[in-house]
Amino acid sequence: MDGLTTAYEIMHLTGIDFGPYVRLYERFRDLIRGRSIPRDPAPATFADGVADMQVLDAIRQSAAEGRWVRIDDNPA
Repeated sequence: MDGLTTAYEIMHLTGIDFGPYVRLYERFRDLIRGRSIPRDPAPATFADGVADMQVLDAIRQSAAEGRWVRIDDNPA
C-alpha cells in the first residue's frame, strides 16, 4: 500500500465501495432499459446531495473556526 495516504484511497483500493456501486449501476441500467426498480432503498435525490454538501460545508467551517455551525433546515 505504498503511496496511499488517505482513508479514501485505501477504501477504493480494497474494494469496500464495490457493492454499493454495483447496486447503483444496476439501477441506472434498469432505468435506461425502461425497467422498474425497487422502491427500497430509494435512490438519492438532488436534494439529498445538496443536504450532504451543507453538512460537509458546516464541518469545514466548524473545523476552521473551532465552533459548532448550525445547518439551515430550509436552504435558499
